[in-house]
Amino acid sequence: QVIIYRPKTSSSFPDSVEKLSMEWELSLDYTNTSPSSTSFQIVTATQVAFILNQIFGSRGPGSLYNFLKQRKWVAPKQVPRVVIPLDVSGSQLLKLEIVLSAAGFLNRSAVIAAVYAIVERLRGDDGRFWIGRERMAQFCSIATLHGYILAPRPPDAIELAIDGQIYPIDGPLTSTTSSWHLFPSDQNTLSNLQKALSTILSQKISDPSQATVIVTASPRAIRDSQKQKSFINDFVPPLISPKWENDPLTGARYCYDSMTRLTAKLQTWVLDKLAAKDESLLPSTAGFNPFVPTVIRPPRQLTADSPSRPYYNGNTKPIPITKNWRLYSRHALPRGYGLTTLPRTPPLSPQCAITIQLLSYRPSNADAEQATLGEMWRNCFESTTVTDLVEAGAPAGLAYEWSFNQYGSRLCFLGGTSQNIVPYVKRFCKRLVRCHLAWRLASSNGGGNNGGGTGSLLQKGKDKSLDGITNARNISLRQKLVASRVIRSATIRDIVGEADAFWNACYGGVVFYQGDLMSDEMENFINDLQGLFQEVMLLEEDEKNFLMPNIREISYRPVWKPRGASPCTIAGVPLISDACGRVPR
Repeated sequence: QVIIYRPKTSSSFPDSVEKLSMEWELSLDYTNTSPSSTSFQIVTATQVAFILNQIFGSRGPGSLYNFLKQRKWVAPKQVPRVVIPLDVSGSQLLKLEIVLSAAGFLNRSAVIAAVYAIVERLRGDDGRFWIGRERMAQFCSIATLHGYILAPRPPDAIELAIDGQIYPIDGPLTSTTSSWHLFPSDQNTLSNLQKALSTILSQKISDPSQATVIVTASPRAIRDSQKQKSFINDFVPPLISPKWENDPLTGARYCYDSMTRLTAKLQTWVLDKLAAKDESLLPSTAGFNPFVPTVIRPPRQLTADSPSRPYYNGNTKPIPITKNWRLYSRHALPRGYGLTTLPRTPPLSPQCAITIQLLSYRPSNADAEQATLGEMWRNCFESTTVTDLVEAGAPAGLAYEWSFNQYGSRLCFLGGTSQNIVPYVKRFCKRLVRCHLAWRLASSNGGGNNGGGTGSLLQKGKDKSLDGITNARNISLRQKLVASRVIRSATIRDIVGEADAFWNACYGGVVFYQGDLMSDEMENFINDLQGLFQEVMLLEEDEKNFLMPNIREISYRPVWKPRGASPCTIAGVPLISDACGRVPR
């Protein structure tokens, strides 16, 4: 356990952050690579590191990142990650990296205790560390989904050459049935991974004496530790102290620091602080992500004689599901009409997309102030109400986009598989409706400003709206000043009033779908969708008032959330995805 001095000019990191790393040595044997009748029986460091990334690198409530973020102990947007600096047969090195803020450096022992507290949550009632089969199957599905099924490109010669050193390049698995060897594909290999991970957690990761802890310290961090005393850690000695030693090989300066001496006492304190409202998103023995399938369904063939074949086959007119809702299939649109262009994936991919265009007169008739309040409505909702839903959907390949246009508002959803997109869209729309009803009630009971406990929600919406106005490039300075004035003076009653005006001006909706989705399930989906929105939409029964939007004008490119729908930002994916740099160059 050492602190390494980091001169100001020796790193790309600013002097306001430091890096904490915890390293564990493994001894997994890769020499037994002869294929069995159906699968390989080896367990690799890549598999172990990917699972550990799901444990330490999640972002939802109850996660390590959320715990550190609330206390401002971690640098902004720096999620803990597990990497593999060394990976050869018989010797591997796992490293957990956490980028600390200045406050996190002063409380580095508490950060380490939080790591062990997260590990302790994996201990079962019988005293052993164990991750359930369903949760392990979900982790394997995440890896298979982003590393193989939705891979934007096949592995190149360099990646194949690296894999050839671990996996055989010929044998029964290369004959008729293709197999992806980076993660288990059957129950036997899944059980082997469970047992190996249980052994590593109990013998290595849960034991503080087995970890090599290294933290960097800039001159600023050393000065701050001497001025601001921490109730957990001692101050770092000044550079002139004899406690600092020089490494004879690299010349780096370091000093020893006992950062795990209070781990046993701190774990109890940290475990109490880790209580969250939604523990189901925590990757523990009891955690289960409802959007990640334990078994990924193969893509379904959409044939002309199928009872669930796509609509239209050349007929570009939408099919009226009800008087106020229309359904479009991607197969019905002429060339060039692409509402949601699916990312590049292998042939017969299960990926799919759903676009919901809510038709309303309000956006086209709104002035600058009303349009700004509409954007604040969207920002308040995205900043508070669906953050846990979005983070839970990201590992499953789910993303969304919500924007306003001249025809109303467009909701786009991208799904990793057809198994999870419909439940995800339903939950999103249900929260949109229920959230508006709750805000309306809070604004009426608590007054026009911050009543009903909506003060924090309003402030987050204002901060996000001001950031969007500041960074906007397509509006003039005068428009920015007007929008900023409206944002700063807005109340929750103003936002609810604008949302009410939008819903009251709605006269229907149009749904577009593409990918691995069937027409009969989309009919049922629209019926459920209409039931969700009927609580806020005052629809007219006269079908003559239904105005179909111009498809080209609502076919603009979506800006996916979270993080542009990039799989490279999901915990562990860079270890198994070729497009995210699985093999260093």
